[in-house]
Amino acid sequence: MNIAEYADDWMKGLNPLQKAAYHNQYLLTQKSAYTYHDGDRYALTGSSDLTTSYGVIESRLMQGEIAASDFFIAYAVTMAGASDLEMIITYMNWMHRLYPDKVIPYNLSTTSLRSRLDKLSKAGVIRSFNIISNDKKKGLFYGISELGAKAIRRRLDVNFLSYDTWPLVDCEQRVWRRLTANRLGAALMYLNKKEPPKFYTELYDKNEGVKVPVYVRQTCKYKDKDGKDCKAFLLVEPVSYAVDKHIKTEEELVKDENKRIRTLLSRIDVALGKGVQTRNVAEVCDTALLLFVVDDMAGLRKTAEIIYRISAVALENCLFTTERIIAGNNGKLNRCFFSAKATENEDGKISIKLHFEPKYKHIFGEDNFNDTSLTEEEVVALGMAKKTSAEKN
Repeated sequence: MNIAEYADDWMKGLNPLQKAAYHNQYLLTQKSAYTYHDGDRYALTGSSDLTTSYGVIESRLMQGEIAASDFFIAYAVTMAGASDLEMIITYMNWMHRLYPDKVIPYNLSTTSLRSRLDKLSKAGVIRSFNIISNDKKKGLFYGISELGAKAIRRRLDVNFLSYDTWPLVDCEQRVWRRLTANRLGAALMYLNKKEPPKFYTELYDKNEGVKVPVYVRQTCKYKDKDGKDCKAFLLVEPVSYAVDKHIKTEEELVKDENKRIRTLLSRIDVALGKGVQTRNVAEVCDTALLLFVVDDMAGLRKTAEIIYRISAVALENCLFTTERIIAGNNGKLNRCFFSAKATENEDGKISIKLHFEPKYKHIFGEDNFNDTSLTEEEVVALGMAKKTSAEKN
């Protein structure tokens, strides 16, 4: 392969779609912000207090320190589960569009939102956590408290409210996976203007006789190229092969992921009307996709191989992305996914080939790719050029 001398000259020959593909290829080499590293942990922030009681929440309410609008923020935390600031902002904006007459805060800055979350945390309505890596704080996330969920149900007159009652018990890898899945879940919210994604629900696996957590699932309507009304079913599965060896082996992790993928693929078949559990024609979707959020290129290839060994045709209903790709494309879904094709070699090894061909624009939205963020530094890092234009002189 001939390597260009300067990146800007090489980039002149690319069309917008090719730029998007190379940008994503570079992002595949970057680890997710939520990739587990040995020693990673989370801890309550100084604003969280596990000893808060009913009386504290009542007192803050009676004194006007917590308003109804604050409870809508707490409601967003409840519905999304483990949530970072961007996830909460997205959920608030989505709710405001659906219910413009309610006192739902929207278009909040991260600084303003964090201040209000700290207030809710001090009152015991929510819990706030620091993400700590190498003994340094590198992020925040939030979860609902048992008392907070009860207060939301009463204060906002919510008859049915599902929530995680025990967030402090989850191991770091599970929390990191939830945060990763929710990054894609936030981007999926705008596909359905009336119903948000369902975060952290469960499916029953008949073969294993257990309930399997599903991190995000979404159903949305769209029109195909002929203008026909269609329905899509989407499942999000975060996959990471980084393991805390103090509690789990690599072999156990791969075995568990294999079982999870089998269960999720069977649910995709059900949505397409191929599964024995499909009860009626109304449940059948025109499109059903399993959306994997992996750490990087190695994780993508490993996951695609697992899928291929389960079913040679299952990859047709699978797409792959990373947390970095979602963030690097500002959540523009039609440019966030790779598909994969697999072939088995004579020696039994599986070869994986990635494809960047956005063919689900009718679901994820039109995109002309004109604002792709491919940089000269990324081109050099990919080995397509030796230097950036800044080095010409």
